[in-house]
Amino acid sequence: MVRQWQELFHGKRYSFTEMDNPDFVKIAEAYRIKANKVTKRENLSTAVQEMLSFKGPYFLEVVVGKEDNVFPMVPAGAAVSEILLEAPQKNNL
Repeated sequence: MVRQWQELFHGKRYSFTEMDNPDFVKIAEAYRIKANKVTKRENLSTAVQEMLSFKGPYFLEVVVGKEDNVFPMVPAGAAVSEILLEAPQKNNL
């Protein structure tokens, strides 16, 4: 979320938002939790169906693009009525 704010409201001036994640699948498996990782959109539906049909705990890691953003969001200092449903369009004048 911090990276998203830096992208949308601070001209993509990124600071301290580079993610270096552990292997979440191996961590889940160490706790005897069935796990899977999806890196391609075309594999997502099958992976979700497998997860939903599994009886017991299941961890599904879904990798998204670095600049995929989360919406809706309310910008800092804005009212709830000013909620953003998508990235603001830049004027190219």
